[in-house]
Amino acid sequence: NGNGQKYPSVTSVIGMDDNFFMPADELAQYGARGTVIHKQIELFLKDGKWREPKEIPEVAFHVMTVMKGTLNLSLDDVNFVNFYKDYPFMVVWQEKEVVNHEFKYGGRFDILCVIQSENKGKWDKIEGVQFDVPTILDIKTSAQLDKVKGFTQQAAYAKTDEGIKQIGLIHLTKENVCGYAKPQLTPKIDHYWTIFINQRNKFKERY
Repeated sequence: NGNGQKYPSVTSVIGMDDNFFMPADELAQYGARGTVIHKQIELFLKDGKWREPKEIPEVAFHVMTVMKGTLNLSLDDVNFVNFYKDYPFMVVWQEKEVVNHEFKYGGRFDILCVIQSENKGKWDKIEGVQFDVPTILDIKTSAQLDKVKGFTQQAAYAKTDEGIKQIGLIHLTKENVCGYAKPQLTPKIDHYWTIFINQRNKFKERY
């Protein structure tokens, strides 16, 4: 923060990095795959062009980590482009760094957007969707989606901006033939915020 104090990140507070049981090289491969896919999505949402990983110089090291890795992970077994056709949204901001000085944490969220009532796509089939309000969406590329952890993470980001009304998770997964799962949305930011604050307090005791 501005006072030279170092705040923990949201992901470290809620133990997104709790993969102690996983060998470091495997963790690096999963992390590299996530980084590449996130960057592809970020660029696609800027200009509508989907790039192959090799066309993005800044992720070259991560591409190599995946390609040479022992897990044989794929970089093209999920499909964000088709997800976006089915579930369109208007991007307000991407990869935004945020800080909450009151509760002393920081982080970076994926997408701040508005799901527009004039361009619903399949969003109206999603339970509890709110149209035309500021929404944080997060891309998940892990094999399993931990909804509670994901929503807790997004609630922490949401509490850095009073305008945010709903949070959501986009799970890109090869388990579905289409390359993605139905998005998850909730307006219950306060519910997940309570979980985050409990974890923030525990984190303070440990560190």
